[in-house]
This record gives sequence, structure tokens and C-alpha cells, in this order.
Amino acid sequence: TVYIVHQGLVETWKDKKRIQVIGRGASIGERCALMAETPSRSARAHGEVQLLRLDQKTFQRIAKRLGLRAAAERTEQLWKHPIFCHLPWTMLLDLALDFQPIKLPVGRLLFEYGKTGHECYMLVSGAVAILDKDLNPLGTLNESGEFFGARSVLFNQPRNAHACIAEDAEIWALPAPALKRFQLVYPGVILHLRAVELLRSGAPPLIRTLDSAP
Repeated sequence: TVYIVHQGLVETWKDKKRIQVIGRGASIGERCALMAETPSRSARAHGEVQLLRLDQKTFQRIAKRLGLRAAAERTEQLWKHPIFCHLPWTMLLDLALDFQPIKLPVGRLLFEYGKTGHECYMLVSGAVAILDKDLNPLGTLNESGEFFGARSVLFNQPRNAHACIAEDAEIWALPAPALKRFQLVYPGVILHLRAVELLRSGAPPLIRTLDSAP
């Protein structure tokens, strides 16, 4: 069963420790319903609350229509990411729905120097070579979870490097509107990405987001 908070506040607890307090619009039990797991946390009303209840059959029908099951698998990966691990799972599910998984063969040019960027990327598998404007190598991104390509989106500037697939890769693309919406909700995460992108000047060394994860 999944519940949505309509009014009031609900506390979530694990091992006698309060994890978070959630309010209107937040869901309870969504992860367990999608991942077919037993709840590991308890929920307690913080004062008077009103909840909307979705039985399993209704929720699964909605989940299928909205593509929540595939997004839940992406959410699990994001939840293990050092940049996102402190965020609520349901918030990451919302972000995961915006990610667009793409698989690209070796040699494919992902983006070009000087062009306007309309999305940023997270590497899931494979490798991406980053090249300067003269196609000289700056370095290779080959660690799952590495973010790149956000500079153009965050600062409304042309790309300052080329990106080419160095090994067959799976990449998640995040459109600019989704990144900017995420910035309004969790500005701290975007501040970290902005700090990394400011250091990525299109010249060596190649700065990695995972090396400086908060």
C-alpha cells in the first residue's frame, strides 16, 4: 500500500532514529511497492494528518502507465551516488523519470565544441573522451556515475570541449528544463555541479565530479 500525505507532517524512523519529516505531496511506501521489498522504516504521524491511500492494484496500474518501474531501477543507482545519496528516494524517483537512457557506439560524437548545450549527462557504463577545440585529448571519463556536459546548461554558454564515445557506452541524458527544476528544489546539489563545471575550463587537467563529491 502507498500513502500520499495530503495534510500535516509524517516522520519516518529507522532503528529508533528519525530519518526525515515529510509533508504535503510526499509519498510513503512507494519504493517498497515498486521494488517488491519489505519496509525497513516506520512512519509516525507528527500531529494530525490526512493521508491518501492507494491500494497495491491501483498503484501498480498507475506505475505501469507512468513508467515508474524502469525509473525505480535508475533511482536505485542514483541513491548510491555520492552526490545524491542524502536525498529522499521519492525525490530521486522524480529526477530519474527525467533522465533519458541512451546507448552509443564507440566513435560517436556526443557534443561539439562551440555548440549550445541543451542537456547534461551521467555516464553509466563505457567511456567518454573529452577533447579540446583542436581535438587534443583532455582526458577520459570511465567511472560510472560521472557527470559531464552541464557547464553549457548551467551557465548558458557554448560547449568548451568535444565529447566522443571512447568505448560503447550507456549514458543518461538530463534535459536542461529538468536540471533547472532540480536546482530550485535542491540548490546544494547544483552548487556542487556548478563548482566542478567552473573548474572545467576546456584545458587539462580533466576535473571529475566524483573526486570532489560532497
